[in-house]
Amino acid sequence: MRSLKNERGAITLITLVTVLFFMAFLIGSYIIANNQAGSQIQMTEQIRSLYYPGNIEALYNSYFEGSVVLIYRPEEFAQIGSGRRIAVEVGDDDYRYFIFSVNAMYILMENFDVPVSVRDNIRNRIGDERIWWKFAF
Repeated sequence: MRSLKNERGAITLITLVTVLFFMAFLIGSYIIANNQAGSQIQMTEQIRSLYYPGNIEALYNSYFEGSVVLIYRPEEFAQIGSGRRIAVEVGDDDYRYFIFSVNAMYILMENFDVPVSVRDNIRNRIGDERIWWKFAF
């Protein structure tokens, strides 16, 4: 039998190869995770630009200035651009008054069906760029 002292090169080589494979696995895992995170950020930005084409800061600030109107029901949708002041239920027994002006931004908070004639009337009154969709179809 050979002594272990004579096998130092082989043990070192096996250890080195094992460490290299382990490092390759870790680096590969890191690269995959980094690519997934990058593509997720890119997809989030695409979705944000699709559903919120305007300035998000302006939208946030306009909540407090009263120029954003939240739409929860088809009856409220039909009032877009009418200039009326309507109480909208935004929660359980929580109402908020909105002025349905032509210059307001409208955010549809619920998914509901609207007759084509009403939708075309709204488009003629204020245009599509003032209505934002909070949900995905």
